[in-house]
Amino acid sequence: MAGVAAYASYVHQRDFALQGGADRASATLWPLSVDGLLLLATVGLLKASRHVARRGRYVVWLASLLGIAVSLAANIAAGVCPING
Repeated sequence: MAGVAAYASYVHQRDFALQGGADRASATLWPLSVDGLLLLATVGLLKASRHVARRGRYVVWLASLLGIAVSLAANIAAGVCPING
């Protein structure tokens, strides 16, 4: 199920990038950068370390929330205005 959701998210984010005027290569890489940000933030949140400063934890939380917001916005935008062809 996660694989299907990841694929659908990838396609929606790619469509979003194409709608925004990105070339095909950039549009293909866009979802990987957004999901990569989410992956790194998730790893950072799961890695509980006492040696990480408070500021570092805030940065990881901010990256996570930013990645979620961008992914959600791209998926909604692509769903509202689907690309033809």
